[in-house]
Amino acid sequence: MILGILALLVLGFFFPPLWLVLIGYLIYIYASRHTRKERAVEGRIRAMIAAKKDMATFSELYYEAARSYAISKGCTVSDHEAASAGVMIDGKAWNAVFLRERDGGTTITLQDHAAVEKWIQNDVDSVIAAGKSVEQVPDIRLMGTSTLARQRTDEAFQMLLGRAEDGEAEAQNEIGFCYGKGVYVAKNYKLAHQWYGKSAEQSFANAQFNLGVLHYQGLGCKRDIGQAENWFKLAAAQGHSNAQQNLRRIELEKPLVLEIYAVNQQLGKQKAPGLVDFELAHLYLDELKALIDDEEVRQGFVLAATTGQISLAKAAKIQDAVTWAWNLSSATPLTYHQIINAVSNDDWSVFNGMPESGSGT
Repeated sequence: MILGILALLVLGFFFPPLWLVLIGYLIYIYASRHTRKERAVEGRIRAMIAAKKDMATFSELYYEAARSYAISKGCTVSDHEAASAGVMIDGKAWNAVFLRERDGGTTITLQDHAAVEKWIQNDVDSVIAAGKSVEQVPDIRLMGTSTLARQRTDEAFQMLLGRAEDGEAEAQNEIGFCYGKGVYVAKNYKLAHQWYGKSAEQSFANAQFNLGVLHYQGLGCKRDIGQAENWFKLAAAQGHSNAQQNLRRIELEKPLVLEIYAVNQQLGKQKAPGLVDFELAHLYLDELKALIDDEEVRQGFVLAATTGQISLAKAAKIQDAVTWAWNLSSATPLTYHQIINAVSNDDWSVFNGMPESGSGT
């Protein structure tokens, strides 16, 4: 090719019309460059098929030409070192892989496309068969407590309960969560408080934080911002970020709580210390009404609230009613005495118009 171009170039000086032939030839060479590359690559593939070779190295075949051929055939993998594509030769599909050699040549690997598809399907079938014949069931007995807690099954709960009863702090915290949120057990804030307390006493940071939340919200215990602050401090000291955030909130609220409480004391109002939170107030009111729907509990509550004496009959429910009434006072502008009167007279008009949410004084 190069010799022909040089010959035309020299002869053109003696016979100028040959310049036109040279230009046309150069245009043809440029326009057919891709086709010639494809023919060169495909010719070698055909030679491999004829010789029944699945791999051959061609030192005279530039990798760039082979890669260009692969791209023209819908290349699935292509980079500076390797390229692959599906090619159709005489009506039969082949998978061709082109690898760059260090000397600039190219190694071609050929595989029958139908055979490859069959191998893949056989592999898939074997995996499916294995999955059907051997069902892998995780042994929850070997699970860590945090993983076990995420299972959310009765079996997992019973196993967590066993670990908690054996004194494991993390499990005790998880059982507290189950009771606090009603996961696989009826919601019970008192039991949540008890389990969080067992874990918190072992310095488990999450339990200390959770116990602080219960004290702050008055769930399962008297609403007490001071107690909440103490538990948040213990958790925060261990790096608990949410406890640290709640401490900053309490630092802002505490002076206001003390100021409101002091003003009520000066006015002679029996008012539980706290900040008004009507959403919590509705929760406390519903719990209180449910308890004193029992006339014996109502009478026991009035006696306990006015004299401090709690009768042995239904003492636990009476104590719960006292706690909810105390919390109700802490979350509303009402005094504890006003709430006792409402219960005693079965007159709830003082709560008429109480917002569903929000705060105030």
